Amino acid sequence: MSPEMFKEPDRATYPTDLWSLGVSLFEMVTGILPFEAESDLLYGVAVAGNLDEGAPSVLDKISEDRRSKFDNNFARVISTSLEKRVENRYQTVDEMHDAVYSCLIGHGDGSPSVLDK
Repeated sequence: MSPEMFKEPDRATYPTDLWSLGVSLFEMVTGILPFEAESDLLYGVAVAGNLDEGAPSVLDKISEDRRSKFDNNFARVISTSLEKRVENRYQTVDEMHDAVYSCLIGHGDGSPSVLDK
């Protein structure tokens, strides 16, 4: 559940859905949830608490070997989707799509992308 949903449960918007996608991506990459808490009850506090706390980065939660191979731009996409403040997250599916797509088509530095043959 996104931070704003704890305060205003009727405030579901595209950024709320993109938050959920970010949580799923974070967990797929790291094997853990993006916010840490001692119990399920306290998880809501970790998520909806300090809104000025920066979004977690998958790069901080994976091994150094995996980190050196992980696309920094894609890590940024995940972090942006997990920003606690709605206005700092992707506002539309198209906006997040464009960010993900740019990670897939290349890095602009000559390094291969997942679409290179």
